[in-house]
Amino acid sequence: MLEGDKYLDNLWEDYEGENKGKNLEKAIELFESELKKNPNSVEASWKLMKALYFLGTNFTDSTKKKQEIFEKAISIGEKIYKTKEGKSSAEVNLWMGINWGRWGEAFGIFEAAKKGVADKIRKYTEESLKINPKLDDGAAYKLLGRLHHKAPKIPIILPWPSKKKAIEYLEKAVEIAPKDITAKMFLAEVLFDEGKKSKAIEIIKEIIDNPPEKPTPEDEDNLKRCKKLLNKWHCLI
Repeated sequence: MLEGDKYLDNLWEDYEGENKGKNLEKAIELFESELKKNPNSVEASWKLMKALYFLGTNFTDSTKKKQEIFEKAISIGEKIYKTKEGKSSAEVNLWMGINWGRWGEAFGIFEAAKKGVADKIRKYTEESLKINPKLDDGAAYKLLGRLHHKAPKIPIILPWPSKKKAIEYLEKAVEIAPKDITAKMFLAEVLFDEGKKSKAIEIIKEIIDNPPEKPTPEDEDNLKRCKKLLNKWHCLI
């Protein structure tokens, strides 16, 4: 338990108000302070990586700032990963995989290909899965499922992406966290692409008809996306 935890746990507080992001800023400040005192703290490292992920994803519009934030998160991860404790941490591996994913989005397809981002995401996320498959409601399954769905299969260069594995991973994610909107939406998308359109539409309708009581901004964005998908898919079948 670290001092910054209470601020990170309340990062959505007053999300649309004048204090938007203040709790997250405080959490980052405290995690950075902890790392200065204890540079080999695995807990402070992954929690700072997690906080930076939210900063770059939800509280930053500038592409340049996003790039800087995700590079910082990865740098922190790479440093702690050099220690035995960091390398064997499910959390460090998970947040390395997640932040590399955001890095790829921020820098674009060309830079991501040059850096081998897909392979990096796979490496770290699979390692996290081996250590603790249920971490963060099966987040590693969700990330790997999305990766297998969206990464282009390229002979020799990137031969491993598999839609079949994408479905398997995402079904496991939904099994672990049946109320996770993102996991269910990702599963519906790959099912639709694989021709299982009725099942995909059924899942999307279920998401729309059963929204969470206290949705996060991510939940709200995904609910909007689900409604757009449903309208689009009805036009395609």
